[in-house]
Amino acid sequence: MLAKNGWTNITVLEKRPSADFYEPDKSFLYLIDGRGQKFTDLLGLTDRLSKLSVPNSEVDFTVIQYNGSRKTLKLPVSPNLKTAYWLPRRALGLLARENQGNMNDRPALRFSANRNCP
Repeated sequence: MLAKNGWTNITVLEKRPSADFYEPDKSFLYLIDGRGQKFTDLLGLTDRLSKLSVPNSEVDFTVIQYNGSRKTLKLPVSPNLKTAYWLPRRALGLLARENQGNMNDRPALRFSANRNCP
């Protein structure tokens, strides 16, 4: 977006060591809804996003009571809204990294960065 608005020499600093870095002690899931898909549409990523993720219409959740009883339910989804997609942070990072190769004046992406980078 910055490049499309005339900015040049853009560098993105990421503290993780790589786009596919996985932290086993943490779990981050992102829901890309209709508003977020305006951004993925702009970058031409929505089709790939739909293949890497789980649509919210297919999400089940289970409620387990204190006595051990359980009940599995479908996530309530409005049929009037655009399908939203759930995906883990690692997949989102790889998706963004893939797209970097499709941009003419793409930003530089530096991994293992910290606040003290020049």
